[in-house]
Amino acid sequence: VLSYLTLRGLWRGGRETGARPYLLPVLALFYGLVAVHFQIPIYLMYPAAILLVGLLWTATAGPGRPGVPVAGFAILLSAVGLYFHAGQPLDRGMSGIVTGVRAPMVADSGIARAGLRLDVDDASIYRGLIDLIRREVPPGGSILALPVNPELYFLSRRRNPTRFFNSAIGIRTNEDVYAILETLRRDPPLLVFYRPQDKYVTGHAERIMETVRARYEPLSPRGGFEIYRYPRDGENAGF
Repeated sequence: VLSYLTLRGLWRGGRETGARPYLLPVLALFYGLVAVHFQIPIYLMYPAAILLVGLLWTATAGPGRPGVPVAGFAILLSAVGLYFHAGQPLDRGMSGIVTGVRAPMVADSGIARAGLRLDVDDASIYRGLIDLIRREVPPGGSILALPVNPELYFLSRRRNPTRFFNSAIGIRTNEDVYAILETLRRDPPLLVFYRPQDKYVTGHAERIMETVRARYEPLSPRGGFEIYRYPRDGENAGF
């Protein structure tokens, strides 16, 4: 609402006074707050493009401003961003991002339905995970990925027994926890994947995992995932 009112006021004020309304820079400012709020590099992708255009607009708005050098610098900055940062994995870390380290990527990961270029290590991890799912879970069976790894459902063609892709969004109250446990009791996933270091882990997700750990068989962890299998003998199974 504040963004709309601000933009509307600037537009009307510019029309009444004959001044050039700075709509795009102000809009870029509000987009920039997204990156300020989350404060991790990946969220720069949201405001980066519109901030650059907004800065160009501001830099070339007045008379006598050097538009050509500013535009040239913007093109150079865009080229650096595309070459050193586009399509690169997050695990480069801050030092890798600042120095522009380029991780080796593979176009053919060997995973059906995966059309993205993947980091070599990620491709190996996901091949192993998908192979495990296809061995353990028949077509039509379900798996559960917590707190948020919906790509496992897509790549393996296996069902998600819940209605959420991110447990931090889908499980907000104690009542939600009880409802999810009841859903999983009726339709137990044959494999459960959990990333305990994920930023979306919540106390509610941990409560569900306490039940999983008590009733499921632990398998060897892979790529930061804890993996649990539904007991084959049926004892202590379910939620």
